[in-house]
Amino acid sequence: LTDEELKHFWIGLAPPERNYLYQRWSDQYREEDLLDSGLFYLSDANQFVDTFHNRIMFPLTNDQGKVIAFSGRIWQKTDSQTSKYKNSRSTAIFNKSYELYHMDRAKKSSGKTSEIYLMEGFMDVIAAYRAGIENAVASMGTALSREHVEHLKRLTKKLVLVYDGDKAGQAAILKALDEIGDMPVQIVSMPDN
Repeated sequence: LTDEELKHFWIGLAPPERNYLYQRWSDQYREEDLLDSGLFYLSDANQFVDTFHNRIMFPLTNDQGKVIAFSGRIWQKTDSQTSKYKNSRSTAIFNKSYELYHMDRAKKSSGKTSEIYLMEGFMDVIAAYRAGIENAVASMGTALSREHVEHLKRLTKKLVLVYDGDKAGQAAILKALDEIGDMPVQIVSMPDN
């Protein structure tokens, strides 16, 4: 990724230390508030642990561009079995079944074209941006929900589905079409690779 792309998408890094953020914030906030933020959890040993460590961080914003959650992609491989992506848990301000990655910026661009490109993941949206498509969002690897569709219908007249060309991506298109209903849709066929 270029420096410009890192800045545009506010991509950062959570260092490998398991309590890096906690060490910096523990004297500034109440423990209850730290837990409620979704940025920390209590270990089996009753110790505060950063939810995200050793991860490339993608901030998730609401329609007004305020950061409300995060998704982290594993940065350096370790011996432990860890999922490739880890998302913030649902909180008072974040519902993964409603929010879409890059929506605040895509809605600004969609006014020019009256359509939004719907993709699977963060890197798909970044690749679209690199190609000059700024009105792209992602459902962050989850199935498109009825709440996602209602959110999109308030902001655009047409969806362009750009899912992966593999079997999982094609199955996701069929499920998405069921959720989308009568909204105008265009499907972009991607190669299976």
